[in-house]
Amino acid sequence: MLVQFIIAFVILGLLAGLVVGLAGVGSTLLILPTLVLLLPHYMPADLSVKIAIATTLACTSVSVIYAAVIHIRKRNVDVSLCLRMASVYVLTAVVGAYIVHFLPARIIEIILGIVLIFVATKTVLVKKTHNNIETKMHSGIFAIVTIFAGLSNSICGVGTGNIAIPYLSQYFPVKRATGTSVVNTVVACVLGALAYIYYGWDAATLPKYSLGYVYMPIFMTVSVGIVIAIPIGYKLSERLHPKWIKRLLALLVSVAGVFALIKGIFLTGL
Repeated sequence: MLVQFIIAFVILGLLAGLVVGLAGVGSTLLILPTLVLLLPHYMPADLSVKIAIATTLACTSVSVIYAAVIHIRKRNVDVSLCLRMASVYVLTAVVGAYIVHFLPARIIEIILGIVLIFVATKTVLVKKTHNNIETKMHSGIFAIVTIFAGLSNSICGVGTGNIAIPYLSQYFPVKRATGTSVVNTVVACVLGALAYIYYGWDAATLPKYSLGYVYMPIFMTVSVGIVIAIPIGYKLSERLHPKWIKRLLALLVSVAGVFALIKGIFLTGL
């Protein structure tokens, strides 16, 4: 049983790492649904959702740190934009974990699903890429998108890049939008995971080997696969035309939207 557990979650990490290497996002779209489906069989449903989100954020932290280093070396990051986004993600990481600790996130998941599907559709339809963000990007819309991306990450476990990258891709080349978002996702996921550790530190009925709401056995095994697979995925991404990366992003976002919508409707009994 232990060997099967290790193999299964290392494979999950390998798949997540490949997706992150290819598109810069997507590990949450594999890890989160898997944990949401499996964990209720081993622990109370209310607790399992929190552990699934927290452990997903912890695993994603590994993938985005690794990917961020690659993007920084490739100079795919806009520093000024990065600082603006990071300041928002610091706040949403703490607030989101606080909300999940005390309140159910079901209605938010339904809203998130609808918005992600909309974003995915818009990503496919947008034909032009702009390079001058200061004159083209509306600061108010940018703030709303960034706040929503941060809260969706910390409340629902869906990575910030799934929302931020399609939006930024309207103003930057895809790889630059991806690199900037990935670096900021480090802030969102690391602080989010730490917040879940803090709020869940004294939670009742936590399974053995949990660090707050983060379940360490899954975190460690998935992380091994992620570290192995990301460089492979990144090398493959350099051989793809940006439009194919963009379409892959749209597909990943739409899958996340459908999953969040179905999960939210099912859990609320609507």
